[in-house]
Amino acid sequence: GEMSLSIRTACPEDAEALLEIYAPYVRETAVTFEYEVPSPEEFRGRIEHVLNRYPYLAAEEDGRIVGYAYLSAFHPRAAYGWCAEPSVYVEMGQRGRGIGRRLYEELERIGAFQNLTNLNACIAYTGHADGRLNDASVRFHERMGYVKAAHLHRCGYKFGTWYDMIYMEKMIGTHKKIPEAVIPFPELKVGGVSALQPAFQHLRIGGVRKRLLFCDPAFPDQRSQAGVHREHGLGRGGIDGPVDLGDLVLPDQQVLRAVQTGLHDDSRVYAPEPETVDSGIAFLDPHRGTL
Repeated sequence: GEMSLSIRTACPEDAEALLEIYAPYVRETAVTFEYEVPSPEEFRGRIEHVLNRYPYLAAEEDGRIVGYAYLSAFHPRAAYGWCAEPSVYVEMGQRGRGIGRRLYEELERIGAFQNLTNLNACIAYTGHADGRLNDASVRFHERMGYVKAAHLHRCGYKFGTWYDMIYMEKMIGTHKKIPEAVIPFPELKVGGVSALQPAFQHLRIGGVRKRLLFCDPAFPDQRSQAGVHREHGLGRGGIDGPVDLGDLVLPDQQVLRAVQTGLHDDSRVYAPEPETVDSGIAFLDPHRGTL
């Protein structure tokens, strides 16, 4: 049947649930080069550390976490600041259902909003698949648009075997002459709602739940504020504050007031399709934003 998956921001309290997914990969596979399953306290600290700067996402089905993914620093040196390393782990029995793809799509979307340009995936590799490692991760990354960038030979030793490691890269942003600063994940906001807030809300307009799109697909450059103002008449109809797409912040009280009083209901801005909002962080997508 159709998978009813929701993606939300993970929190330190998810440590035990995520560890249940991760532990078999440590104990039984060479997918991770870690030897010992970390304690819940250690894992909780890792989640907190990632969330200081990067997204950490959990995929839930029927209220149960079935996979998780996160970005982390590729390298501590400053010049690498626009690169990040993605990781994804899906519950052993749930692989092949598209959960990893959904998590990666959200990671890439958020990373682009953060002004990251490169995602560099670090993947354990063997030319001779054994019970501990096969090429499933390489194939997954190829399907997600990653290309092989580097191959390190016999660099990891686990279960009495020397394994290779390959880097696969994907560009999610343009390399500008002067790049924009990377926005730490906790500072990403839409409608005054932090990206760290797992919940999102629908607006009720005339009894119909509607989504607030803060950028029209006709304007692929989300920072073209004048274009958005022209297209949607924002600034008219009681909305007198700026829609600051540079910081991804909407003046939520003004928008809500205008919507509630019926002053502004452009169908291109308020789209009555709540069923397409299937993700707790959908508001980070310029084509599917929610307030």
